Amino acid sequence: MTDFDQERFDALLATNRQLKRKIFDLYTVFEISRNFNAVLDYHSLIDSFIFTCLGQAGGLKGTIYLEKEDEPDRLYPAMSKGSGELPASDQFIMAESDLTSHLTRLNRPVLTNSLIDDLSPGHAVNILGLFRSGVVVPLIYQTRLSGIFIIGEKINGDDYGTDDIEFLSILGNQIAVAIENARLYEGERSAMNQLQAAQEQLLRSEKLAALGEMSAKVAHEVNNPLGIIKNYLLLLKRQLKEDSEPKELVGVVTEEIDRIARIVKQLLQFHRPQPIPRFEINLNILLTKLLNFMQRQLNTSGIELIKDFSD
Repeated sequence: MTDFDQERFDALLATNRQLKRKIFDLYTVFEISRNFNAVLDYHSLIDSFIFTCLGQAGGLKGTIYLEKEDEPDRLYPAMSKGSGELPASDQFIMAESDLTSHLTRLNRPVLTNSLIDDLSPGHAVNILGLFRSGVVVPLIYQTRLSGIFIIGEKINGDDYGTDDIEFLSILGNQIAVAIENARLYEGERSAMNQLQAAQEQLLRSEKLAALGEMSAKVAHEVNNPLGIIKNYLLLLKRQLKEDSEPKELVGVVTEEIDRIARIVKQLLQFHRPQPIPRFEINLNILLTKLLNFMQRQLNTSGIELIKDFSD
């Protein structure tokens, strides 16, 4: 075999290896994309994406920057994996900056070292300095930069090649769509939870309204016999002798009837809420009524009660 034939053979062999690598990468991307689209949990999706990128590209570490709902003007580290120094959770990248504009314009992964050389010194460049010899992957959804994935240097120390860049580019486009789908799903799920909570609150309100109507009906039904009982007690009290024990007992029963009437009144107020009245009360009178109510039990138990109230 001549030198020319050997060169052609080596070139064909290299091309064959490259085609096999591309076929393998495309098949891998297809499988990964299918798995991404099946995952609707936001955090699980990001975790799977970083783990896949590090495993396929052989990266040492990686961080994905995404928008926060309450701070859409900044990209914060949503998740980091790997070994070595990683960005702090508060090390944000401005959504409108030289870095984001440059990545949006290129719309493809860029080597970290070239970005550091091209961009003016600043906060974003300091973050990129943690990932030297790595790759910055823009996550673009419908022409808008929705996030940035930064993967660090390779574990084996090699440079990232064209195949690695192409693989990360395809995967970045897929994850950008999957993340938006997951966010939409979470937004819908949150809206459904709020709707369900509102429906439960409405159901509780309807139950309370029904309970209020029932309490009003019960109160009206109880009020009538209470009024009759109280009238008969008044007639009975007039026929009893003054300072007699039966008359005192009738007085106690009358007070208890009044207490039941107040409870019934509270049921009516539950149906038709009214402001709670405030008034002064003599604690000595209240204590005296309470002790009189307990007097029979005290006497039966042989307990002598001594009252000495303050004015």
